[in-house]
Formats: sequence, C-alpha cells, structure tokens
Amino acid sequence: MANILLSVLLNTRHSWESEEMKIVLKGNEDIMRGLVESLVLDMAEQFVPFVRFKILKRAFPSKVTRITTAKKGMCEFIAKHVMQHRATFDANNMRDFLDYYLRDRKEEGFTDKKFTDTAAIFFTDGVSTAAELVLWAILYLRHYPKVQAEAQRQIDEVII
Repeated sequence: MANILLSVLLNTRHSWESEEMKIVLKGNEDIMRGLVESLVLDMAEQFVPFVRFKILKRAFPSKVTRITTAKKGMCEFIAKHVMQHRATFDANNMRDFLDYYLRDRKEEGFTDKKFTDTAAIFFTDGVSTAAELVLWAILYLRHYPKVQAEAQRQIDEVII
C-alpha cells in the first residue's frame, strides 16, 4: 500500500529494503504510535488527573519528540521529491498529484510546506487505514467460514 500511495503522490516506488522506504515506514509507524500514546494519556487523565504527570508521563516520555521527528523525516523525503519534480516539470505530461500541485500552486496560494504536510498526512492516513481494512477483512473471513467460502468461490469464478 505504501508504494501505491507514493506512486499516486510522487510517481515513485521504492524497494522495501531501501533507506528511503525504511525512513518513511518508520516515520509512519512512529506517528501512529505517538498518536495512540497521546490517546492513552488523555483517557487516563479523564479518570485520574494526576496520573498524567507522575506515572504515564514516564511511560511515554517522547511521544511529541517521536511524532515531530517522524513528521520531519517524512516531510524531508517529500520535499526532496518536490525539488526533483520542479526540475523535470512538464505541464503537458502530468505524472502524479505533485505535478498538479506544481501547476496550480500559485493561483491557489499553496506553499511547499503546506504540500509536504498534506502529503505526509495523506500517506500516513492512507497506509494506516488500508492496513486496518485488510486486517479486519482477514479476521472477518476467518470468523465467518461461509462468507470466506463465498468470497473464495467468487474469486475462483473471476480468475478461472
């Protein structure tokens, strides 16, 4: 799913072993983990207000740092692609979302920072949502064998 989103956003694909892909995926994981930790802290504070400052704060000391660092890494990755696209931009050959941004940014008042922030959010939300959807579908099919059999029948019918 990550490469599909990168292809739509930036017209690029990366090997899972590449350093850039590792940075992007680690950044995505860190952002999601930081958000979950924030949610846990907020929920705990609802029940026991002093817990946030004494116990849980020690358990999750770097959530803000983790999210900030991850977002910075992802935005640097995207900014590099913005510079590459700007150098090779051709209004007659629109390759991806970034090319449309470059074409329309002046009249719409967009900045590169706004684009990199938006692309990072789009990527993070897209990867997380797709992963959750696939996990849910697998668990659902595992729990309902009749539905699994019908899905398999339909797949076989289309493929064969």
